Amino acid sequence: MAILIDIEGVILTERQAQKVQVQLAIQTRQNGQQDNYGVTEIGQAVKIGPQLYLRYQETAGEQEVKVLFKIAADNLLTIKRSVKNQSPTKLVFSRLQDQIINYPTDYGDLILITHTKKMRLLIAQAPLLGKIDLEYSLRSPNGLIGDYNLRLLFKS
Repeated sequence: MAILIDIEGVILTERQAQKVQVQLAIQTRQNGQQDNYGVTEIGQAVKIGPQLYLRYQETAGEQEVKVLFKIAADNLLTIKRSVKNQSPTKLVFSRLQDQIINYPTDYGDLILITHTKKMRLLIAQAPLLGKIDLEYSLRSPNGLIGDYNLRLLFKS
């Protein structure tokens, strides 16, 4: 069961950025292998209309990766990752239905399907803090790519 707290109640004036600490942990299961990834960064939370955006930058090897989480009031979660001189990647998650996306690769776009098994979004105010728990599978037209657990914590 997914829960989405009303973003309208978040005390951020329109387009006012607030500094937050972001902790991200991802567990992946692909082809019988399990991997874990984690990062802690300083980022910003910005409310624009009914959406809350969390943005931060992480370093992957020698590359700077800009990461953006968009939490929408319509139960959609979007994660966008941008690396300089590469097409940005975007994954969309909905607790109501699978999402079909075009995922750019060096060899052209790959059609992917995100199947959200669990999405729990909790946001509190004064101080601003929140938690995203997301369990999903990623598929291509050829079958299962992997299963993923993502947890993101943020606090001002």
